[in-house]
Order: sequence, then structure tokens, then C-alpha cells
Amino acid sequence: MSTSGTVLDDGEHVTSPRASTALKPLIALGYHHRYTTDPESVKALPNGEAWLASVERVDETLATSPFTAVITSIFQTAMTRSSTYPPPNR
Repeated sequence: MSTSGTVLDDGEHVTSPRASTALKPLIALGYHHRYTTDPESVKALPNGEAWLASVERVDETLATSPFTAVITSIFQTAMTRSSTYPPPNR
């Protein structure tokens, strides 16, 4: 279990620029976790439908990207090589 957060200064509101900057990654992590466990459940979160739509657009863009093809090829090559690593003793 992990707990994260930020301490607010006296009189500081959670929407202050400093607090907002500190909390946004934690909020994003929550959305990501919900997405990986149950993508449809993201829709129940604030702006969840828009967030889900943006993630799905990125997935479609990456799936057809030449960059993705290169990364996939590198990964597959690395995995093939790692299956023979370490080399047998001679």
C-alpha cells in the first residue's frame, strides 16, 4: 500500500498553483490505475469520459505510428536475444 499527498501551507487552497502542480501526477495515477483495471469505470471520474477518449485517440495514433513499429521491432529483437541469455557454458 502506498499513500501520497502534499502538505498545504496555512490558508493555502488545494487549487493553488503549487498544490495543483504537486497533486496532478497523483490524480493522473488514479485515472491510469482505473483505466488498467476497468477502462469503463474511468467514465465515473470527473472528466473521465474526455480523459478516456483522449487516451483512446493516443492509442490509435501510436498503433499506426512508424515510431511504434520501430520500438516494437527493437523490443522483439531484445526479447529474442534475452531468451538465449546467458549463453550456455562452454
